[in-house]
Amino acid sequence: MRVVADLTAAHAQSKHKSTKIPQAQKRARKRIAKTERKNLRLWAEGARESILKPHIEGYGDALERGWRAEREYHQRVCNEFHAKISWELLDHEEPNLPLPEYDPLAPVDDDDEENADTQVVAKRERIEILNKRIRNWFKYRVRKLRKFLQTKLDPRKDPWAILLAKLSGFLAPPKARQAYQQYYHEHHLMCHE
Repeated sequence: MRVVADLTAAHAQSKHKSTKIPQAQKRARKRIAKTERKNLRLWAEGARESILKPHIEGYGDALERGWRAEREYHQRVCNEFHAKISWELLDHEEPNLPLPEYDPLAPVDDDDEENADTQVVAKRERIEILNKRIRNWFKYRVRKLRKFLQTKLDPRKDPWAILLAKLSGFLAPPKARQAYQQYYHEHHLMCHE
């Protein structure tokens, strides 16, 4: 009887050990400082990532709804990003914390009349670069999050969409007949005599 109790206790301990969540392993090498990086990898690390990360799910949903929904959602996120982080801030520089609150209805300060034309052009170019970078960041994270769901899969070729359409009772309209097929269909009695 005691042997059974010991085995049960040992099994409970081993079971308890296997249910532990593995801790993240420490990095073998130290990360390179942002100022010393030669590429744009991990450009959104820190405060930038804290702005973008909550929008990953929403961006994925917008991608599934179509390009218009994706464009509108991306523009809203970019507006929030640029309201909180100045376009003049370099990639390796962190913004001052705490970040300002974002109010989508707040008026935009247009100092374009006072600024030189070169600065307006530089601002426009920098914002376009950042917007493209944000879109790519989101697309990578959505693909990583949903490995099995492709965002650009044709629904006519997607087996899950076909099965769902059959189960829901949705039927595609019949294919249009060719001209000679339509003729035979309308004049089938004359053709078979």
